[in-house]
Amino acid sequence: MKKKLKPDPLDRSDLINRATALLGRRDYSRQELWRKLSPLAESTETLNEVLDYLATLGWQSDQRFTSQLVNSLVRRGRGPLRISRDLSGKGIDQSMAEEAIGQTDEISWYEAARAEAVKKLRTLKLPLSEARPKLYRFLLYRGFTPDIIQSVLQDPVLSGEEDTA
Repeated sequence: MKKKLKPDPLDRSDLINRATALLGRRDYSRQELWRKLSPLAESTETLNEVLDYLATLGWQSDQRFTSQLVNSLVRRGRGPLRISRDLSGKGIDQSMAEEAIGQTDEISWYEAARAEAVKKLRTLKLPLSEARPKLYRFLLYRGFTPDIIQSVLQDPVLSGEEDTA
């Protein structure tokens, strides 16, 4: 049985090439790039230099990455708690995450949660009284706060959706 050979460590120019190839597909946070490139780098100092260089050129930006990810998650019906948790998992610090989430002023979290609840209620095909606990768990998983969820579940318009289900 043959052993898999470990590839030679990448020097600075090879790391820059690999990082730009990754960044050419989508934006990455610094931590994500670190995770992908650290097993390939010859040293952590070299990798830090490369990441600093890419940030200096503006090719890698945690700010840009954060704003794009927040917009994407909002479009997919995620709430502020879920977005914050996802950003944290990508290595974005809490203050930058809160700032990016706060910049989504045009978004009403109540309206977003209500829209998700209406979609889910249609798929459940249950009366609202039976669907409430499922909707609550669903919206909680999506990252909406309990206050917003309670407001949505008490919405009289949502009760009107019960007839169409």
